[in-house]
Amino acid sequence: MEKQKEVMQGDVLTHDVKNSYLKATHRMIAAVGLENHIIFQVKRITVNPGSILSLQKHFHRSEHWIVVKGTAIVNKGDDTFILKEDESTYIPLGETHRLENPGKIDLELIEVQSGSYLGEDDIVRFEDVYGR
Repeated sequence: MEKQKEVMQGDVLTHDVKNSYLKATHRMIAAVGLENHIIFQVKRITVNPGSILSLQKHFHRSEHWIVVKGTAIVNKGDDTFILKEDESTYIPLGETHRLENPGKIDLELIEVQSGSYLGEDDIVRFEDVYGR
């Protein structure tokens, strides 16, 4: 279950509020049943030299990968290709995908996830060397 985060500043009255930021500056504000849904998330991923991540897919999110250091072998659906620094690819919702670092230095990339649900339990793994 995703952790609920509420931040309130000033004279704020709430009831049944989730994942929200509320700030009152000059007068009191009230919020009832307000929920802000997180629809994107950004991660920095490091893959050690010679390592490979699980072959997986997601039902509720797509991903954009941008390589910032090193070289990646990307498996996306039936395609396999190489991404180098400052190159990127888009992984559509439901597409099988995997990353591999064939190099001698760390592979670092930025992953931008977007979709209706971003929880880690939205991963279907087909092959995983880590036994998850």
